[in-house]
Amino acid sequence: MPRQPRRKSHSKVYHCMLRGINKQDIFFEEKDYLEFQDIIKKTKKNFLYQLYSYVLMPNHIHLEIKDKNQKLSPIIHSMATSYANYFNKKYKRVGHVFENRFQSKNVEDHHYMLDLIRYIHQNPVKAGISQMNRYKWSSYLEYFEGEKLKQEDKIVDTEGILEMFSLDKEQARKEFLKFNRKTLNY
Repeated sequence: MPRQPRRKSHSKVYHCMLRGINKQDIFFEEKDYLEFQDIIKKTKKNFLYQLYSYVLMPNHIHLEIKDKNQKLSPIIHSMATSYANYFNKKYKRVGHVFENRFQSKNVEDHHYMLDLIRYIHQNPVKAGISQMNRYKWSSYLEYFEGEKLKQEDKIVDTEGILEMFSLDKEQARKEFLKFNRKTLNY
């Protein structure tokens, strides 16, 4: 039976997930994480989407993407293929790196969009890996240090999200910090 086409999100925001085949690790060292971050930057240039949050966990990835051009599948396919080529070459292996096709859920309202950002940022905490403010492989720190970064080093589109908390940037960061510290009821 053929795959069902993905439903288009009215908001054009999606929660996308990629998992290592057989739940195996897909990141072994810092260079692997850095490579995936570079791949995100390249796909953002090529496909002109916005990224609101992400986390790179040892065996899976979460991305919150606003895809105004409705090219979600090519975006994720480009990321997955680029990383699989890098991974297989580096680790002298062949075959699939990611299991099945990527998962995606439509994000249709602002409450869910913000809860999803918090959920993504809390992934390392829930896995017992790290605190949010110490985990280098998520968008969490960019919300606080983004202004210090050069434009080409930025990965996440933080401005619109922070403005949902306050138009005053300092106050927005304080509210965002408070919001992210709340525990989700998932």
